[in-house]
Amino acid sequence: MTSAKEGFMDAVSEELPAEMLSFVHDKLNSFVKWDILRFLKQNPHAADTQAGLALYVGRRPEVVAPQLQEMADDGLLQVGSVGDMPVYTLTEDPATRDLVTRFLESCEDRRFRLRVVYHVARCMR
Repeated sequence: MTSAKEGFMDAVSEELPAEMLSFVHDKLNSFVKWDILRFLKQNPHAADTQAGLALYVGRRPEVVAPQLQEMADDGLLQVGSVGDMPVYTLTEDPATRDLVTRFLESCEDRRFRLRVVYHVARCMR
């Protein structure tokens, strides 16, 4: 019988495909970003402020704000404005949207998701 730790290590011992590993390390290197991306993909017409997105993903605005800016800088999000407030939406770039879709669909697989969790946790060190 294998322990929970052994089961987890078996799940993460297989490497992510190169494209997904690069995506996680370079652009999706925090759980906050993952939550934001998942919310915006599930709500593709959503456009909201940092406070609104923070509410939707259950995080504090001061935690979400720098993550949103990094995601915009990395091309995952587009930034518009309403008055003087920045408003964030999922990018319209087809290649990036396709990568996001493939990533989130792959996350439905437990083993893939565990490997992503492992890599995101390592990025946060």
